[in-house]
Amino acid sequence: MLCYLYTNQIDWTNDNNGMDETTDENISFTIEIYCIADRYLLTDLRQRAKNRIFEELTVNNVAEIMFRLVPKYEDLKEPILSFMAENFEEVCNSKGFKDVLANPNDYTYYNRIMSEVLSQHFKIQKARLNKQNLQTHTPVNVALPPMRPLPPAGMRPPPLPLPYNPSVGFRQPSQSTNSNNNNNST
Repeated sequence: MLCYLYTNQIDWTNDNNGMDETTDENISFTIEIYCIADRYLLTDLRQRAKNRIFEELTVNNVAEIMFRLVPKYEDLKEPILSFMAENFEEVCNSKGFKDVLANPNDYTYYNRIMSEVLSQHFKIQKARLNKQNLQTHTPVNVALPPMRPLPPAGMRPPPLPLPYNPSVGFRQPSQSTNSNNNNNST
């Protein structure tokens, strides 16, 4: 932290004997930096740590971050929620998620967060299914009856040549209408 305050630079690597891979220790270090930067109002460092958290986000650590950090830091919510919901099947099988499930009382907003994650996950699944249905079912071209122009103002439109009933379709004039007209003339 002191190095950052004097140089405006930070070494994100947590010395892992020369290994440069993302581990739980690296994300824990980044989370600590984020929390400290927030506490001391170091906005640049806080933003850098936030970006680093998003870079280091994996299915193994997203549950811990979601349940531990998001209730305190609302600006982390949307990207982490989206990541967790999109990868929910893999997250459910991760050790981090199983640890959260084993101790739900350790997380104050456990129920609310689970509800939001599941809601977002189901929205994503519904959108995927709708997309698949659109790709597999080609729409049928339906011929619509021709449109007639509107009559001038104050005039009644002429009667339709063929009555249209949506449940039956176009109805052809029948003999019964002609015989009714003949009966009326007598």
